[in-house]
Amino acid sequence: MVDAHGRPVPVTDVVDVPERLPPMAFWSRIPEASSDPSVAGTSLWSYPLLRRHFFAVDVSLPARVHAFHSGLPVVSGGLGARPDLSDPAQLVVVARDVPHRPILTVHPKATGTYSPFYYPRRTGDWLESDFLPAYAMSSDPRIGARMSELVSFMLFSQYGEGGSNDFVATCFPSAPAGPAEWVGGWDYVFDWEWLDGYGYQWRLHEPDHHVNAMMAATMVRAYELTGVSRYLESARAFVYHQLPRYGFHSGVWRGRTYYWTEYNPSGEENPVRDATDNVQALVAQAVAMVGLRTGDRRMLSYARGLLWHCVREWVTDGRWYYDSAENPMNQRKSVSHDMATLLPLLACVPYLLRGGVRLDVELDVLAEAYEFYLAHFDGEPMNRLRLGHLSKLAADGASFFTANQSGTDLVFADRVTRDVELRVCSGVDPSLERVVAVSADDLARGVALGLSAEPGDVLRFSHGDARLTPSVVSYHDAAGVRRSLTAAVPTADFPTDVTAATYADTAMRLCCPD
Repeated sequence: MVDAHGRPVPVTDVVDVPERLPPMAFWSRIPEASSDPSVAGTSLWSYPLLRRHFFAVDVSLPARVHAFHSGLPVVSGGLGARPDLSDPAQLVVVARDVPHRPILTVHPKATGTYSPFYYPRRTGDWLESDFLPAYAMSSDPRIGARMSELVSFMLFSQYGEGGSNDFVATCFPSAPAGPAEWVGGWDYVFDWEWLDGYGYQWRLHEPDHHVNAMMAATMVRAYELTGVSRYLESARAFVYHQLPRYGFHSGVWRGRTYYWTEYNPSGEENPVRDATDNVQALVAQAVAMVGLRTGDRRMLSYARGLLWHCVREWVTDGRWYYDSAENPMNQRKSVSHDMATLLPLLACVPYLLRGGVRLDVELDVLAEAYEFYLAHFDGEPMNRLRLGHLSKLAADGASFFTANQSGTDLVFADRVTRDVELRVCSGVDPSLERVVAVSADDLARGVALGLSAEPGDVLRFSHGDARLTPSVVSYHDAAGVRRSLTAAVPTADFPTDVTAATYADTAMRLCCPD
């Protein structure tokens, strides 16, 4: 193999089985991951990288989610219809006449380039980005009810034994049953047949294993929030049955085993040298989550090996290009899916650590990659994360700031109704608190604290005067430029459950619940 720059990638003990394997034959090839109790027992917040990325609670999210989704048009006869995409109100709608009222869009939802017809696409995305985190921090029954409805649609559209799928059978009664090997996958996007860039022909209603991996991760999150075991069983069915369809591939790089999985289902008639970096990362997240929650240490081992493959790609290529070294197209250096590699790898890490899987080198490389993308990636979420995280809580007026870059001369500003004692605490330990008496006017202008912050540092500010005005933190960055960050705040009609005492636990609930 050669990397994206044409240089050799030295690996040994390569195993390539380019065929669809029975699940038992696939998983039996993977040894169980060893468990280090000292790793499993270490707080996730002890890792600076995890604090930088995950120690954040966007308390404004529940109100935004409720406002957006309660305002969506509810239509009948929408499934398969062709909307007018020049009308913004028709881009996203709710299907009144489809069980569990899924959300319908074209694909992509702004242009319909691949399919201009309404279809319930990527339901897991709406859950993962909107309903699950909003419910985790609010427990609001309005959000919970819609969340449960969409999770039920996920179950409704998942392939069961023998290729059965209730969504297809109900809404497309003339369509043949899917092949038995689709068991565990979801019908999530394909209302058209598609010849992809590697030459594989995707069939109507066919599941894949990389976007489906995101959906499996969603089902694990739903299980974590609700305790409904059927959700976890759904995710396990996907991981156990679908991954073996994509061949078995492993090797050793720098003395440690890596794994990779194909982009398309394996087999002699299909392309089998089609490794892509983001697919490894997406699958790794789902497998790590299912592995931890089911206690399957073979799955944890496989997820660690996929992560190690991505570490190899970063070290040898210098960034995550689209293709992997196992792919002959690697040297085109295609840049398109960096965040679809970085973000699932970060999400994978807490589950492996909770499972006692040691990741010392992996964390060092991920921290290096994180710094690179903070500095060089122009787009979300890195633009939003670059200055750090700041949230203000309605319950007690506390603000939490997590630094994501070095900052000096920190200034904190907020609006209060009276002179107050501003309490400033490094981390969340009240014993570290120091108190500064400030007037309301001075606090509105900003109070210089004489503090600096490094990436991963956490500061808590509280004054006991709870108002819904956003607080502000500013600092000088490493180049001496003054940077300012305005807090997210909840709305008066949509408060959250988050308090200063529960902030860290809520952030953990969004990351990897204990």
